[in-house]
Amino acid sequence: MVSLISIILNLFRRTKIIQVRRLPPGKVLRAHQLGLTLGLLFALLAIFLNYSSHFASLPWYSSPLLGLIFILGTFFWGPFILLTVLFSLIFHSLSGIWATFYMMAQWYIGGYAFGCIFSILYNDLVFVNTISFKKNRVKTAFVFDTTAKFNIIKSPIKEEENDLIRELDASRRLYNYELQHPPKHPYTIAFVANPKILRRGGSFDDLDDYDTDPIIHNIDLFLRSVDKALFSFEHDEVLGRPEIWSRVRVIALFDKDLANESGIKYGMVQPYQEAVQMDGVVAENLLDPMKQMTESYENMLRKVGLSKQDVKNYLNETDIIYALSASEEYDRSTAHFTDWIENKESDPHGELVEGKEYKFDPNPESDCPKCTKNDEISVATCTDDSRFTCIHEYFAKNPGRVALNVLGANIKTYIHEFGHAMSSAYHGAIVDEYFDRFEVEDGIDVGEDPSFVEGAPFYVNRIERRRKNNGEVTPVHKIFADYNCTVFHSDLGHPSAEEEWLGYFPDRKTPYAACTMDRTYGAYRFDELLSNFIYDRLITKINRSLPIPNTRLRED
Repeated sequence: MVSLISIILNLFRRTKIIQVRRLPPGKVLRAHQLGLTLGLLFALLAIFLNYSSHFASLPWYSSPLLGLIFILGTFFWGPFILLTVLFSLIFHSLSGIWATFYMMAQWYIGGYAFGCIFSILYNDLVFVNTISFKKNRVKTAFVFDTTAKFNIIKSPIKEEENDLIRELDASRRLYNYELQHPPKHPYTIAFVANPKILRRGGSFDDLDDYDTDPIIHNIDLFLRSVDKALFSFEHDEVLGRPEIWSRVRVIALFDKDLANESGIKYGMVQPYQEAVQMDGVVAENLLDPMKQMTESYENMLRKVGLSKQDVKNYLNETDIIYALSASEEYDRSTAHFTDWIENKESDPHGELVEGKEYKFDPNPESDCPKCTKNDEISVATCTDDSRFTCIHEYFAKNPGRVALNVLGANIKTYIHEFGHAMSSAYHGAIVDEYFDRFEVEDGIDVGEDPSFVEGAPFYVNRIERRRKNNGEVTPVHKIFADYNCTVFHSDLGHPSAEEEWLGYFPDRKTPYAACTMDRTYGAYRFDELLSNFIYDRLITKINRSLPIPNTRLRED
């Protein structure tokens, strides 16, 4: 909230230990929005109160014209209030319609100032009431030690967490799980402040092709974003279930010294290196995980002073890496599946992969008896393709990677990208459900990823159809798939069922909430099939007890 008291306290409360707290839900006001609202109302009110003195001698259209200018300025032009202030300071001796505009500007500025001051004072009262009379309801989400740079801010293994969070009274902690048998190798999510961004068209090996990411200079923004992610996770119906969320380890890594280090060694994200079309619109603002993200993560673990054994443990136990960025140019986030390394996926068949087997049969009961298999679907599965296996593996050879821009992300973004990153390129990939395909700038159809023309990955939540020779597309089948002996239906209310999409998706849990992997403007939940798949995969991973495979650590 915008509170004058909280801002002042933060200025004088610069310590090495930062506590990120959650305040109880309460009604607060947004100073800028209320200011603009009251400013506009005051300006329109000025027309009626001063009509005889200012508008009587002007043309009839003057009042509606000025009113329209202030309405459009308020709703479409962010700097309008600044322009209004400058106009009032520079111009004084005016006549005609400009004198009337000046009068309305004075009312507009007065209304804006009143709204901002009222909001701040109101928020101050809410803040004081909270910390004075509701302090028992204020919870500490996590603690970050700025001198350590590498912090385990949440862990089922209590000894791993920061000393201060362990010393807090149990009633003050947001996460207070007492596990009799904590996991030996917790499912681990790492949030890293991205130090460097590789420019579009730049060379990975060229030091001059990297820019410093603004987030590396803003620890407050980084920690607020991490807390936003935790809020998104803990409120998800799958990841947030107590038996799972209580056993998840969360790492936060912020090292401002990396701003002056080599982008080749520590860079984690880049813009898409070629223009991509989504829904027929060229997307120029996509932020992409670099192929070398895992290596950069290892370099950071080494630099913060961890022992070689700790580097090995954390590196091999990390399941997902979120590289947080504050790029103003590339503000759209993307993620890569576990074991997906661009066009050179990790081959899980190169060595024995331990895990829990499952059954997946797409469209097990065809409702199109006259269709041939080529007409029905063209989809790689773990049952009929030697490249893929029906297994929830314990450890990933390469973690899922997320390039997340905190400026363009909302609460849903974090769990949406988690859905991509926690899935596997070889054991079941989870894809977007809000568009049918990508098209590169030269017009070549390459599907949802560059490997599409060579054969799609095994998609859990998408079934691919072939277009017939006459151009027709086979209707969506009512039954989507059989997963572990449970039948899941297709989403017949999705646009893919009516339009000429080549892919279709499983049915949603409720008609009132779209899938988390779809484009949503309201409530969202994972599809019923995805909920079962994600739950089984997470349960398998949090119960892993095998020795850690030394698959990622580089030799010195």
